[in-house]
Amino acid sequence: MRITDVDAVVVGSGCGGLIAATKLREAGLDPLLIEKTEYVGGTAAWALGGLWFPANPLEPEAGIADSVEDGLAYVEAAVGDQGPATTRARQEAYMRGGQRLIQRLTVYPQDTATLATFLKSNA
Repeated sequence: MRITDVDAVVVGSGCGGLIAATKLREAGLDPLLIEKTEYVGGTAAWALGGLWFPANPLEPEAGIADSVEDGLAYVEAAVGDQGPATTRARQEAYMRGGQRLIQRLTVYPQDTATLATFLKSNA
């Protein structure tokens, strides 16, 4: 058994775990990310390995024209309002929060590159 000194243990390699590990690295800490399965990505991996955030900051670079309003129209047609978890306010909060999340994650390209290398080596 190898013993490793770390500052924090992050359980699960889903989006939350990957973001938590990235934030810990930003803070200068050394996290250990553990996953119980052979797969990286948590439930996002079941969604073809991606997240959907309309009008995110990366879309214009890729030549994609999008808007929060278009995203809300799509969600309204696909899901609608089925109770407290799917109200229009929550749908909009998800989309606007996603924009901020993508912006925040792209501020640290060194961690993104490290994560991409990790994901490719564990595919």
